[in-house]
Amino acid sequence: MIEGNNLHPIASCTASKGFFFKYISANEVGATGSHQAGFYMPRDSWKLFFKEPGVKETNSEAWIKIKWNMGQETESRFVWYGRGTRSEYRLTNGFQFLNENNAGDVLILAKQSDVRFEGFILTSDVEIDDFFAAFGLTSEDSGTVQSPHHVDDADLEPRLEAWIRNFAGEFPPSDVISAQAREEVKPRLVHGSDPARLERGIDLDSLLLRWVESELRLFRFIENHKYKDSLSFDSVDDFVQKALSILNRRKSRAGYSLENHLAEIFRWRGIRFAAQQVTEENKRPDFIFPGAAEYQDPSFPAAHLRMLAVKTTCKDRWRQILNEADRIPRKHLFTLQQGISSNQLDEMEKHGVILVVPEKYKSTFPAGFQERILTLRDFLVELAQLPVTDESPESREYRLF
Repeated sequence: MIEGNNLHPIASCTASKGFFFKYISANEVGATGSHQAGFYMPRDSWKLFFKEPGVKETNSEAWIKIKWNMGQETESRFVWYGRGTRSEYRLTNGFQFLNENNAGDVLILAKQSDVRFEGFILTSDVEIDDFFAAFGLTSEDSGTVQSPHHVDDADLEPRLEAWIRNFAGEFPPSDVISAQAREEVKPRLVHGSDPARLERGIDLDSLLLRWVESELRLFRFIENHKYKDSLSFDSVDDFVQKALSILNRRKSRAGYSLENHLAEIFRWRGIRFAAQQVTEENKRPDFIFPGAAEYQDPSFPAAHLRMLAVKTTCKDRWRQILNEADRIPRKHLFTLQQGISSNQLDEMEKHGVILVVPEKYKSTFPAGFQERILTLRDFLVELAQLPVTDESPESREYRLF
């Protein structure tokens, strides 16, 4: 985030009448020559600008003023195009200060009044993680209008009251939270009413995102259960320390959540792996395939080794993985990042980093790079071709397709 004034995204959204965020696509900042069209706005966004959604065969607009964290102020236009073949919302006018390197940044709009908004462009992983942690968001919330104080966990209370009592007011371990989050989703997917879907097999790219979202809701429920009647402060310093502790726990949970769910999918598919095992210089890659013993064995062919790093965001952090496993020059990186600039993708490619993303996020990257980005399904196919797999009864029991 460029320091241009005293605006802060968390404070602005907390004081707002509602806010939303979205990842900026390469298309929106001119990578394909369409910058003049402005930002594509998701269906849910009308709630911040209109009294009712756009109607087919009509166009409508609202002019707003946006004060940006970079120091600019824009007179911008939120417009609904409903005539002819078009059916979309756009935010146009005044965004010439953006460029192609803003692809993958997070755009935030916080409504202060009917015509006045505060806007933010978050450019770094730290800023994005802090924002997500403050409001309990994930990448799946991109494009949905948020209330600064809304917590949707009423349906969890009756089912999980007995479960949460087992932990005597403490936070359950991260793997226990992840396992419970999967249970919350599993009955609706595995025992759903659509037999055709089960015959085709479950889409693990989509299932992973549902697990991540399920765990976020579960974690918010645990937080509210722990703090709603007992959070008190002896001083301002005490308040700050407790707030930082809560935010840091939220951020660390997000990373552990993704690793836990990926590990479960690898087990389902009978793929051997080692997690957080030491390689050179005390480095600990998130996953080594097929295992740590094979990696440490110089007679085991390096061509049969794979490494997967896991980062919820990766605009800056992808460089951290370059020296995590010297025997594996091509390093895979799984991320929930939506879009990155062509310049960054070029640099990643030069350093042998291969992105792995959920299938629905692949289209958010520049078109010229999409064929080189793997989905989770693609990566699982590659792992299945390694010479060592685990055909234990447990792996066969849970294999989905």
